[in-house]
Amino acid sequence: MFRPYFAIIKDSFREAIASRVLWILLALTTCLLVGIASLGYREILLARLTKGDIADFGLIIERLAAADDELDVSPARRIWTQLEDETRQLILLSEKQLRGEAEGRPDSSVARNVLDALNDVMQRREMYDKVTWQLSPLSEEARQFIERGIRQLSDQEVERLNRLLFEAAFPQIVRKSPENLVQFTVLGWNFPQPFELHRDHLRERVEHALSIIMQIFIGIVFVFVGILVTAPIVPQTFSSGSLSLLLSKPISRSLLFLAKFIGGCAFILLVAGYMISGLWIIAGLRFGVWESRLLLCVPIFTFLFAVYYSVSALAGVIWKNAVVSVVLTVLLWAWLWSVGFTKVTIQAVYIKPFRIVDLIEAQDTLIGINDRNVLYAWDDSKQEWVPIFRFADGQHDSLLLNSGSRMIGPVYDVDRDQLLALFASMGATESIGIPARFVVGRRADGWRPQLTLAAPTETRFLRCGADNEVLLLARNGVYRVDGDLIEAAEKPRLFGVELPIETGEPIIHLGPEVVPNLMGQADIDVNRDNSDIAIYSNGTLTIMRLDAVGRYAVTQTHQFGEIAERLLLAASGGTLLVCREDGRLQLFESETMEKSHEFRPEERNQPRFASAAPGGRWFAVVYQHGRIVLVDAEKGITTRRSVAGQGDVSGAKFFSNGDLFVVDRTNRVTQYDMEPLRRVKRYTPRLEMIEQVYRYVITPLYWMLPKPAELNNTMLYLLTEKQTLGQSKNMSAAQEQFNPWAPVWSSLGFIVAILTAACVYIERSEF
Repeated sequence: MFRPYFAIIKDSFREAIASRVLWILLALTTCLLVGIASLGYREILLARLTKGDIADFGLIIERLAAADDELDVSPARRIWTQLEDETRQLILLSEKQLRGEAEGRPDSSVARNVLDALNDVMQRREMYDKVTWQLSPLSEEARQFIERGIRQLSDQEVERLNRLLFEAAFPQIVRKSPENLVQFTVLGWNFPQPFELHRDHLRERVEHALSIIMQIFIGIVFVFVGILVTAPIVPQTFSSGSLSLLLSKPISRSLLFLAKFIGGCAFILLVAGYMISGLWIIAGLRFGVWESRLLLCVPIFTFLFAVYYSVSALAGVIWKNAVVSVVLTVLLWAWLWSVGFTKVTIQAVYIKPFRIVDLIEAQDTLIGINDRNVLYAWDDSKQEWVPIFRFADGQHDSLLLNSGSRMIGPVYDVDRDQLLALFASMGATESIGIPARFVVGRRADGWRPQLTLAAPTETRFLRCGADNEVLLLARNGVYRVDGDLIEAAEKPRLFGVELPIETGEPIIHLGPEVVPNLMGQADIDVNRDNSDIAIYSNGTLTIMRLDAVGRYAVTQTHQFGEIAERLLLAASGGTLLVCREDGRLQLFESETMEKSHEFRPEERNQPRFASAAPGGRWFAVVYQHGRIVLVDAEKGITTRRSVAGQGDVSGAKFFSNGDLFVVDRTNRVTQYDMEPLRRVKRYTPRLEMIEQVYRYVITPLYWMLPKPAELNNTMLYLLTEKQTLGQSKNMSAAQEQFNPWAPVWSSLGFIVAILTAACVYIERSEF
């Protein structure tokens, strides 16, 4: 019964294979694959120190100078003895100049000379001495080098070992280096710049590169050429002479049309299959990425082509003209592109910049923060968000509205009923002598911000402790805001002259003696139940706790994952939640750091925010693709039950009373009582006209129309199992989210509708 139709499909494949254009594309594809196959990589050992590897050059000079007077063997003494006399004299002279200075920053030329001298020492085989290093906490990599024997190591391995010894000698000052750097090559020649990539990150980069290559060449070039080549097939089939010959056999017109349509897809199927198979082999042989799901992209791109070709085929049936088929296909593409562009533009200009991502509990006032660092207070009487924390004169608004700056904080100071914040753009000027300053906004002043005292050097985090005290973590340790910053910044005057009267120190240093290195990928959370501080940086997790006299001391240190890995922390009660960038959630006992549970509820999608409820039972994790997961540490389970807005959640926060506040639909906030989980209140602002058009006109229209361009995202999801686009060193930075299956269903519905219309037209027409 279906033999004639299979014969037609086979004839279409023969026509595609006989096409001169197909062989030209296959030849060009072969050249492209050969060029990609010339790429490769090799793993190299990182040995040399750079200025960015050292958190505090002044402290390095101080430690080395102190080693000159040491009599006992020590790692610092060993490094000191390996330096040339000229370098030692330079270090001693610089240490004398730095002594007594608050910042302790050496001259740039001194730092450069000392760094060059240290890199020269890295090349010496006599650096390691068993007696000197036997008590040092060496890494597993360093111990493996030592077990092999110094004489058996290559020169590069010796340099690598010495770098690891140097890191062990100054663990809180020198950045830990990853075991392997990836050096990309072309025909065996090295790229000039190595990339710090772990093996898992290399795989992710290769997958993204493959997706981009396929999007450009198959999704755009090959599809466009395929439409040009296949456009005449249907018009020729339904011309008078050809159709009479075909219908001389007992076959259905509709099935004939569908057979020709399927046969027309043979062109893109052959080209896409050839290219994707070649990329799969190259990725496996050259980069070790054998990902079988890559082959699923062949039907995905064939499906993408079918969306456009269905319109071309319908036009061919009606007008029997290949030119008209191509023109209508281009018009379809333009229409779909314009709708998609309108949606993306409204999202980028009116939706995403004003999407609330964080919340602050300020007694009876709910404060929201959006991605532009703009703060809003909820006005219950007007049912709207009112902008706050804006300078009266407007001269400093650029600091608050600059999307390139990262706000540190703000936090709410309960004792003084005020907001405190710092901005990374201000802190970045410390290198030229301009320190960051606190920005304070009091409720009594309408939350109007004021610039006050300078913050401690290189402040990275601002949090609240168990007793609502404001804590900040800087290069030199933990500090507590213990006074009125505004009054401290306003020195007493008499007849316009400042009086030399001490007003007291409003910022108190709380230790510890040895500060964790905050360079690289770092995150921190303060346990609101006991003020313990958990810090993750450069592969190390550090727990700091208040001692009997109220000062912080390091109580635990754990090697925690890869050095380049990014984490999110949330601590409460006796539990620590660790959110990994590969989507895993891990629960640890704070006292013993024993892992109690591990989950991966959202595949490999990346967590964006994490919040802990008082008591340590409940945790909330918001993912980059807009879903929220609740973690019940007591029962060891995860749940999404009864939380509205899944897929569009942008923030979540537990408040002091244990209630969970969830943000969805740009700036709608829902308050939940956790026992049992039920909605208590909803803060729903009135939608502006542009947002009403977006939500009730543009979005439904976009949902109904086919989305062939977004099939690229489906392909990317098949490769990475992630429903977001974009990468950032900051896990909390927003990524582009997508629904991988929405374009499949909408495009399938469109194809079925178009082909059905064509079949109806064929059956009712006289040819």
